[in-house]
Amino acid sequence: MMSTSIYLVSSDKIYPEDALAFLADLNAVNIDKERVSGLIAEGDASIWVKFLGASVLEESDEEELETWSNYLGKNACSFFELTIGKGEGGMQLAVKVARESMQRWIVVVDDLYDFVYCEENLDEILNP
Repeated sequence: MMSTSIYLVSSDKIYPEDALAFLADLNAVNIDKERVSGLIAEGDASIWVKFLGASVLEESDEEELETWSNYLGKNACSFFELTIGKGEGGMQLAVKVARESMQRWIVVVDDLYDFVYCEENLDEILNP
């Protein structure tokens, strides 16, 4: 199985120091302060979390931007990429991380295929 990635998309302006605090609160290991990334592991599950800031906006098309702003209620401006490891329970851990981010910021989850999930329907990502 390939490792999968999902995006956490926020309409809040998140700064690298906020992202690093988020990683620390999630007990991430191997935190790279320069790249603003870290590893979250629980049992066999692991996720690489990388803060992408606003860089994603440059490579997104109108349709994506519109979809995100429809879900968020305003324009997307900050992104995290979650790369889910091959161990069992990876997507469950990703959902947990996503829910944590939703406690701090206005966030939706993009599965990078077809769907954008919000807090109410996020568990559906577990049963594609």
